[in-house]
Amino acid sequence: MKGYPLVAPSVLSLDFSRLDSELERMKEAGVSLLHYDVMDGHFTPWISFGEHLFKFFTHRGFQTDVHLMVNDPLTHVQNFINLGADQVTVHLEALDDPFAFLQGIKDYRNGRIIGLALNPDTPLDERVWAILPQFDKVMVMSVVPGRSGQSFIEGSDERIHQIKEYIRENNLNILVEVDGGINDRTGPVCVRAGADILVSGAYLCMADDPRRALEDILRE
Repeated sequence: MKGYPLVAPSVLSLDFSRLDSELERMKEAGVSLLHYDVMDGHFTPWISFGEHLFKFFTHRGFQTDVHLMVNDPLTHVQNFINLGADQVTVHLEALDDPFAFLQGIKDYRNGRIIGLALNPDTPLDERVWAILPQFDKVMVMSVVPGRSGQSFIEGSDERIHQIKEYIRENNLNILVEVDGGINDRTGPVCVRAGADILVSGAYLCMADDPRRALEDILRE
């Protein structure tokens, strides 16, 4: 797809004592998309940011990619879209009825990218293939969702490849995102497997030269 692949820094890994300069550093490196993790302490054991802090990241010249690791995500999707989120992703594992969820957000989509995240242990079976065409993006979790700084789960690139093949074979217009443990070694592996968006935390955000780090992640 035009403009892809690209790398999105995880807001969780930015230095919150100097956010303005951190965002400027990302912008100078060529970053166009920010990844914003939301954890409710129930879907994962950890709690992160919510809608209130998200307002800080709007109107900063970035596209925003909101990853909801929450139970009962419908209300949060609506809230973040109303706040200006460009992309919002929910977990299949948090949806009792994915089709009912989609019905609940149909009046909010308005060109926004709605993604479906899959935990590392969620099988790529008929349940996934049946609902996937209704989404604009699929996120392959290459770590257990929640805690930052985890290592890339080996074999995640095979899941990316399998999903990408399904998308191609069925002529679908769906982005593939990968989240977890992305660095100069795992990034190129995921790009070769078909990833369109790669979320990078510490490797990109704490790099002395973010532009070089970004280039290394996308190196083929």
